[in-house]
Amino acid sequence: MRGSKHTISLSREEREELEQVCRRHNTPQKLVRRARIVLLADAGQQYGKIARQLGLQPTIVTTWVKRWNGTAGKELSVVERLSDLPRPGAPDTFTPEQLCQIVAIACESPAVYGRPITHWTPRELRDEVLKQGIVATISERHIGRMLNQRELRPHKWRYWLNGNPDEHKDEKIQDISEVYQQAPQREQEQELSMSVDEKTGIQALERKAPTKPMRPGQDEKMEFNYERHGTQALLAGFNVATGEVIGECRDTRTEEDFVDFIDHLVKTHADRRKYRFVVDNLNTHKSASLVRYVANVSGVEDDLGVKGKKGS
Repeated sequence: MRGSKHTISLSREEREELEQVCRRHNTPQKLVRRARIVLLADAGQQYGKIARQLGLQPTIVTTWVKRWNGTAGKELSVVERLSDLPRPGAPDTFTPEQLCQIVAIACESPAVYGRPITHWTPRELRDEVLKQGIVATISERHIGRMLNQRELRPHKWRYWLNGNPDEHKDEKIQDISEVYQQAPQREQEQELSMSVDEKTGIQALERKAPTKPMRPGQDEKMEFNYERHGTQALLAGFNVATGEVIGECRDTRTEEDFVDFIDHLVKTHADRRKYRFVVDNLNTHKSASLVRYVANVSGVEDDLGVKGKKGS
């Protein structure tokens, strides 16, 4: 690499800025890849090795090494040196205010503007921009380019979990971690450590025709059409120490079902001295029925009251 005519020699400040670009969570991935190319090239790695390590074509590595060297000495920030070059053609005729208005609409739900869709498309967004008179004319392709340049992807979405604050969170994590950590030793002492949960809404499907087996020159063929037979709920227990899994399929997942399944696990391991079940905070995992079952198995005979009554 050092013998190449396209070498990179970074200053300490440039190297630190590039490393910061790679570490920041909100940095676009394309800039991270380009920063890593420059850093690896500065470290003396061959272009082919850099390409393999980053999963890129060697020509891309060469391009960004040349691009970095070509911007040396110019009054540009590291991010500007890693960014795409301006596209050829006439510059945008829209003002910054117009661009901000278009982006603001794209970041809101179409329902806010009375549109019966869940996510924007370039056509719908163009129609709304024209309807509001933000610009006199604009094409779908231009809208698409604007969104792409700003890494806005209305057609994509992902789940996120807004967790509720829990002042006892660290305690609970510690307790569960200790149960898992001590499970192998407790297994030897005839104590059961079981993680229990359920999966609901599993479709019971039946293919309308049997699968045809593989033959010479022909792949196995599976019937595309199927019949629905409702849904099933899978209740399962995972033995933390041994890896044993015990599961049952049921038509429902009520608190009675869950208590019955816990009872099944206890009876399946009737020789155990103690039982530890790790569950989440689902309502059926802390029902009155389950409390009474645990009290009964534990030999607690005090009156536990009735659910819903004062003092229960």
